Amino acid sequence: KPLWIISGFLGSGKTTVLNSLIASAAPRAVAVLVNDFGEISVDRSLVRARTGVHVVDLNGGQIFCSCISGSFVDRIAELVATPAEMILVESSGMAKPGALGPILREARRRSAEGFHYAGMVTVVEAPRFLKLRQVVNAVDEQAVYADLLVVNKRDLVDAHQAQMVTDELTRLNGAARILETTRGAIGIADLPGEPTGPAQRVGPAGEHYRGWDGGKPHCLTWHPEERTARSLEDAVLQRLKAGALRIKGYATDRGTTVLVNGAGNEVEITPATLPENTPLGLTVFEPAQ
Repeated sequence: KPLWIISGFLGSGKTTVLNSLIASAAPRAVAVLVNDFGEISVDRSLVRARTGVHVVDLNGGQIFCSCISGSFVDRIAELVATPAEMILVESSGMAKPGALGPILREARRRSAEGFHYAGMVTVVEAPRFLKLRQVVNAVDEQAVYADLLVVNKRDLVDAHQAQMVTDELTRLNGAARILETTRGAIGIADLPGEPTGPAQRVGPAGEHYRGWDGGKPHCLTWHPEERTARSLEDAVLQRLKAGALRIKGYATDRGTTVLVNGAGNEVEITPATLPENTPLGLTVFEPAQ
């Protein structure tokens, strides 16, 4: 069965892309692994599961790091054993895929060759890509290892900026197909059939992106004081303007649970039901000090 990895930096829209793919795959059975870097597994709660969709999560690190790569291999073997016809892996926004090759080889061995790697989809946020890549080297690394580059939130930039993003992506990775989209709207038919990028060439690309060059974002859990909806929004915006790269999670407003989703200058706060086994708290990613 084919396995695709969906990568992309914090706030790019990976979960939205994942939900679009799950809907497009209906009624076929799909196995999904959601990787959250923070302690709170927020993204899994946002996956729109349906009949025939088996979802597992893996949090507390990124899947290409030795800290949880063994658990990642175990989860893949678990998903291979399901009746799913395909496997979709949403990696953390902090993922650095330089170690992808050896980890996938071990996962194939552990699962008795029960899947084939069909490629990486990297979601790029059109409004912030050019700025983010100057701050965090993982942004370029995710683009370099892609087989399909999805330029998301295309509606939020003009034609000139969109062209600048496309030109830079082509320079980084001329082998990958580039697809522009709004609100992560892509389908199974858009996915690559096989890897075209350097995923199997674990030499030069992997060496070039070894480590974080001192730019690893800091991850923490924030419990804002209960406020009115407007002041909660203001508090999140203030933290974003102070430099936070991403804020997401569940908080309370006047006794009501809300989902907070913030990146760049955009904040969405919507009423929500706190998912089972998901604690209150906001995961905040801030630039390295």
